Amino acid sequence: MPVISQNSIIIKIYTIIAILSPLLEMYGITESLHTFTWRLFFVILFIVIHLFLLFTRWHKYNKTSNIFLPFVILICFAFFCNSVMYPGEYSLRFIRFLLLVYFSIYLGQYYFDGKFGFKLYKYIVWIATAVLLTQVVMSLMGQSFNGQIPGLPLRSHYHLEADFSLRYFSIFEEPGYYGMFVIPYLCIRFSQNIINYIEFLFIAIALLLSTSTSNIAVLGFIIMVFILFIKPTNMSVRKRIIIKGSIIIISLLAVFIFLQSDQAQFVMNRLEAGDSAESRLEGYNDYDGRRTVDSVFQFFFGNSLENYPISGYATLFICFGLIGGVVYLFSILLLFIKTSLTGKLILLSFLFVNLGNVEFLGNASSMLIVFPYTYWFIKNKYLFDNNKKCTPVLSKK
Repeated sequence: MPVISQNSIIIKIYTIIAILSPLLEMYGITESLHTFTWRLFFVILFIVIHLFLLFTRWHKYNKTSNIFLPFVILICFAFFCNSVMYPGEYSLRFIRFLLLVYFSIYLGQYYFDGKFGFKLYKYIVWIATAVLLTQVVMSLMGQSFNGQIPGLPLRSHYHLEADFSLRYFSIFEEPGYYGMFVIPYLCIRFSQNIINYIEFLFIAIALLLSTSTSNIAVLGFIIMVFILFIKPTNMSVRKRIIIKGSIIIISLLAVFIFLQSDQAQFVMNRLEAGDSAESRLEGYNDYDGRRTVDSVFQFFFGNSLENYPISGYATLFICFGLIGGVVYLFSILLLFIKTSLTGKLILLSFLFVNLGNVEFLGNASSMLIVFPYTYWFIKNKYLFDNNKKCTPVLSKK
């Protein structure tokens, strides 16, 4: 029973599914099964393959971390109790979440290849950025370009009704998903000291022009993390100042280009109308009000994804309850302690985007990238072997 080789085809298949999952979630299998997405199809297919290999003892598997096991046991108990006491339409959403957790957190420790994944990740980021900027240019010419793959049915009708001359979705289901997709990539780039400044300029411009307040917040987070916490080693003070100064100049240039565009006014109008940031904060008010509506059991153990608002942390505690939410966050904290600097930054970015999004449940699929990479960086401090001499460390005050 050989241990699975890093060059194994199954390793590459898993990695491809994980990196492409934000795109696969946008499309349904057929018109009649449009809510059953290609992401879910490949996740289930791979889990079946894994179970076959496991039970036939085709491969030997190393022992994995069970940090999230108490959380999984707890939410399964809550799901059973909710199903008995409060019958509702929980099943499909809850089962889908469990599949995503098993695929990203458990199987990611076995099968994910960070080096191979980064090569694919890079090209998808380039394509997504190019499509978004193309959508901006075409809208200035009075044309629209939706970035969809022809022939594949969409999961949501919202994408069909969207105005691509005002908001730019790139190749994703929502404009904000672009930022959630690129933020782990930028964390890897910056923390591994493999920054491409031209690439970063285009990504920064794309984040600003996307008209998504989430994307603008993502850009601010990345710049803040790099300037405050990243300190490239084996470099002179002068070179460090030049590098960080370059990032600031590129960011200011991107902001200047953004302020000259029609998208800047569109974002301001959305903020004034309460269609953006304010709507994402309403979920927290909803959570505060629901404490007197939900049962005592659901307050502590959650409603098992029966329904939830758009705000991430409010969603976390509504779906999994006070106890479940704390256990989930404590599990992330334990993983944060174990992983390397790059893994820590990826986890911090994940916690940040959840301030106004529902990525704890994997809606935009970034958790299928975040958790496999975080676990991979426990055993692999460096993305590439030739990076060892210039890997950054946390800045010391």
